[in-house]
Amino acid sequence: MAARNWLTGADLRMCNLSGLSLRDLDLSGANLSGSNMFGADLTGAVLRRAIARGADFRGAQMVGANLEEVNFEDCDLRGAFVRDANARGAVFANAKLDGVDVSGLRGALLGDVSPERLMLDGSSSEPRPNRE
Repeated sequence: MAARNWLTGADLRMCNLSGLSLRDLDLSGANLSGSNMFGADLTGAVLRRAIARGADFRGAQMVGANLEEVNFEDCDLRGAFVRDANARGAVFANAKLDGVDVSGLRGALLGDVSPERLMLDGSSSEPRPNRE
């Protein structure tokens, strides 16, 4: 088993982490509020109970990530890839979710989000950041 990188409970508010590879990183309980995560690679990362209010996750790759109980309130997740992630108990209130790939997503409470605005079948084969 590979060693896991740890940033549990880190205060990363308003940080610019855009485009960085954060694969398999443990960010459990971290505060990412207002951070720029645009196009970041969070594949396999653990964000359990992280606070990410108002963060920019456009085009971020969160394939297979543990997003349990993450607060994504007011986040911009347009074009993000959250395929096969565990989002049990995650909060997406007022989040922008247009074009988010949620195929295989488990446990997310998306509220009144229109399914037409989400990718439910994994129809996009390659992750590409949404640069709007």
